[in-house]
Amino acid sequence: FYGAMPGGLKSDRWQTGFSQVYPGEDVPGPCWPIFGNHDYHDNRGGELVQLGYSKSLNRRTRWTFPAKFYRIDLPQVTLLMLDTNWESINWRAHGDKRPCWMQADEQEAQILWLEKELSSKRAPFTVVCGHPPISSDANHGDTPELVGIIGPMLEKHGVHAYFCGHDHDLQHMELQGLRTSFVLSGGGGARLYESDERPRDGSKVFDIHGFTHVSISGDGMTIRHIDPNGKIVHAFTKNTRHEWKVLA
Repeated sequence: FYGAMPGGLKSDRWQTGFSQVYPGEDVPGPCWPIFGNHDYHDNRGGELVQLGYSKSLNRRTRWTFPAKFYRIDLPQVTLLMLDTNWESINWRAHGDKRPCWMQADEQEAQILWLEKELSSKRAPFTVVCGHPPISSDANHGDTPELVGIIGPMLEKHGVHAYFCGHDHDLQHMELQGLRTSFVLSGGGGARLYESDERPRDGSKVFDIHGFTHVSISGDGMTIRHIDPNGKIVHAFTKNTRHEWKVLA
């Protein structure tokens, strides 16, 4: 959520910023969020409100947020949901050092947890989700802390894709020597960011608003970037053996 949430658990923004934007008839399943920098920055303690809303017993909600980092097991894919709003990242990127960001002890616990989960039995596909990009050819660029810590873990354990946001555009990156696909979907409606004039080989960047659709069938995971008019601007498919090809 951008901005404050007056009223906390009873804020009107649960309706205007979630339920009405993603109505149940269009998005009937559970919503599995992760924290972004605005969830911490714009509303001190807002991350605790979002966790609390998911656990409230007096309401029915698709908002399913069990912890700051957590695992989802589906028949074809294991999702590992991270909180990558580390103090070191936000201090370096924005000069913003405050006690609200994920602290070093939580960060260390999360890294140990991720290694444990990646070392365990998983579904045929594995996707890791975080807010800042590991690699990006737009405004924020690569995140050194994630390149140095999370990136090698993904490669070691054969993670198929890392999904993120933060940069306001749509991206797909296949970097030389790495098996993990980097998928960025940050075109939700805020001001767009300009991409690098010379993106890296294997990088597709679209300076547009839009969203990303993912489907898995058999041995194939298909990822589509879609513009506000419903047009597919980019699509690719990937199998469990990390073989991929562009479809559109």
